[in-house]
Amino acid sequence: KIGNYRAQTNKIAQKVVYENTRDGDGNLIPKLDDDGQKVIKRNRGDAYLVDCAVTGSTHGTPDAPKFPLKTVFEEKIFP
Repeated sequence: KIGNYRAQTNKIAQKVVYENTRDGDGNLIPKLDDDGQKVIKRNRGDAYLVDCAVTGSTHGTPDAPKFPLKTVFEEKIFP
């Protein structure tokens, strides 16, 4: 079997992240909802996908996750 797999994994948000937009000068300004509150992109503890480095067998750490090829071979290509 041959497959295409994206090298990404879940990471846990360490803090609340708000959505931002840029004004005409390129400055970041917070995106606001109808009530004037900042729009939350991620809450602390939420899992989100990040691209990561491809490795042989190590999964990395929670702060620096890696994409192990060994797992892909064992679970997807040669189950």
